[in-house]
Amino acid sequence: MEIKDYVYWNDYDKEVAEAIFNMLTKEGLKVEFNRPKAVLSFDLNIAEDELHHSFIVREGYFFLYVKSSTLIVDLNNIRMMNRVPQLINRINCYLENGNFELDCETGELRMKFTHFCEEEKVPARLYSLLFNMINTSGQAFSDYWHALEGVILRKDMTAREAIEDIERVEKFKIRKEIAKALAGDE
Repeated sequence: MEIKDYVYWNDYDKEVAEAIFNMLTKEGLKVEFNRPKAVLSFDLNIAEDELHHSFIVREGYFFLYVKSSTLIVDLNNIRMMNRVPQLINRINCYLENGNFELDCETGELRMKFTHFCEEEKVPARLYSLLFNMINTSGQAFSDYWHALEGVILRKDMTAREAIEDIERVEKFKIRKEIAKALAGDE
């Protein structure tokens, strides 16, 4: 979703937006802050890709969209449009935080995190929360890059093949065993 698609927000939490801006710039990130639209954006090179990050602040909550600059789905390719949502659904089953989404108007693949500010406007743990969102999205793109690339860019894998290929990696074998144990399967 492009920044231009958002309406102007007068009811966003300016204190939270400024706190996010200050923390990100303090870390040396070059942040573009579109105050009328309450969107803070920056780019990071992660997982063989440039990932565009956008924090969007509203009253009582904020969310982070992270989109890939290279993983763009061809919306006119029926075969791909059958495989990509299936792959995203399979990947989302593994994720503990956030989720992948496909924008069916632009073909952009992105990850989304949401945080609701409950009691305190600016959470005391805001710093760790922001960087957990950023690191988790980078790790997810990195962990699933081969599967995403195989289905979207090379177009030589089905969603099932892509996930089975990833499950061969040791950390995914461990996650699968933990999920089985929690579900009560032998």
